[in-house]
Amino acid sequence: MTHMTKQERKERTWKEIRESMLDAALSIAAREGWKGVTIRKIADDIGYSPPIVYEHFKNKEALLDTLVDRGFELLNVEFRKVRSLYADPKELLYNLSLVFWDFAYGRPELYQLMFSLERVVMHENAEAHLHMMLDVMTELNGNEPGEKVEALLMNWGCLIHGAIALMMKLPLPPTLQHMQPKQLFEGFVKRFVMTL
Repeated sequence: MTHMTKQERKERTWKEIRESMLDAALSIAAREGWKGVTIRKIADDIGYSPPIVYEHFKNKEALLDTLVDRGFELLNVEFRKVRSLYADPKELLYNLSLVFWDFAYGRPELYQLMFSLERVVMHENAEAHLHMMLDVMTELNGNEPGEKVEALLMNWGCLIHGAIALMMKLPLPPTLQHMQPKQLFEGFVKRFVMTL
């Protein structure tokens, strides 16, 4: 059995504290929304003082940026898995849409932070995500890049994010309450894909 050096233990502890700060931010956001997340609350949540949090993150924005980047990293991993399963671009787009739904409902606070209109910041993993989606839309357009591809991406993005946002925030109308929200979402996506 190998033993860790003092430096390795220190680095592991540093990483664990940093992870606990990120987890605390998500936990606070789940209870109070993102506006309720403060450095002081994060520090209180993990049992440290605010200066310890500032040793890890320059400010709240830096902490949130780290969460957004990680969120896109997780989403991209799921996208790559699905991408490897479907050769047909329409089937692929349908199933990538379901990945979005599952991500949004599995990690609602993180999804809301990643796609917040208040924090439009392009991180490396967000750019990678955008390029993956542009590739899918290019395939749908017969591998011809251009304006139509970007329009497809915008239309799809509006449908996906708009539907998720509405269903997260509003109750279903009485005439649709017999359906599960995911079932309704799947119908939206199927109809969109059929028009391509």
